[in-house]
Amino acid sequence: MAIKYKIDSPALYIEAFSPPWDNEALNQKVIHIDKLTERNPNKSILELKNFIAALTADKTALITCKLPYTAFAESSLLQTLNFKFIEMSLHPFKDKLLHRKTVDSSSIKIKKANNSEINELSKIAETAFSHERFHADSRIPDELGHRRYKNWVLNCKSHPTQEILQLCYKEVPVGFFIIEEKNINNRKIAYWHLTAISSQFHGQGLGTKCWNAMLNYHQSNLVNEISTRISIRNTRVLNLYSKLNFRFRKPEMSFHWVNSEVFPYNDNLIK
Repeated sequence: MAIKYKIDSPALYIEAFSPPWDNEALNQKVIHIDKLTERNPNKSILELKNFIAALTADKTALITCKLPYTAFAESSLLQTLNFKFIEMSLHPFKDKLLHRKTVDSSSIKIKKANNSEINELSKIAETAFSHERFHADSRIPDELGHRRYKNWVLNCKSHPTQEILQLCYKEVPVGFFIIEEKNINNRKIAYWHLTAISSQFHGQGLGTKCWNAMLNYHQSNLVNEISTRISIRNTRVLNLYSKLNFRFRKPEMSFHWVNSEVFPYNDNLIK
């Protein structure tokens, strides 16, 4: 169960929690600031500084925060207290899916992965990601980023609402999608939590085939809209979403504060 933190003062508003999946990946305590609003610039720095000090005393190794791209005051506040800007992320979406003309994707077979297949897909996840924020932050060892995505896949075995789909080409597993479908206001929508093609199959045109196959899959399930999240530095997948006529919602910024006593680092090496 995630531990929740809250500050609601005239100077600052914060909602934060401790994500168990990141705690597991780093084998350290992680705090994610889910909401941050600066109310009084003259006093907010001290309040946030005290909040960080309390978390540091509680052996927190990493504090993360995502902000709307327009949150200039809050981003400046974070950077004043040694948070580093890590990435800008985009939110591709495709609506009116039921009116889309299907594209032949018969070469890609999609099925819900069983437990043994999930174990194999976790190995793809372990090596497939290099653009995401855990890998982009050079203060965090790469092997912890690898473990984070491997664990993400393995945890799907027991997740109550997400499922992992295995994608095969010529009977060979080439990638996976972790998806979640919901009914909201009488509309069926889907969210892609994590998507990957095995690095050994990059550059073979399988991305377009697999993504079209997934669009067909959701259409057959009467899904009206699909959305996901990608790092802006991942130009390969950004071009893929553009090619498939996805649109993009407003971007957001990600920041990290790293406890140097847990992860010693050289500021000159930070990307």
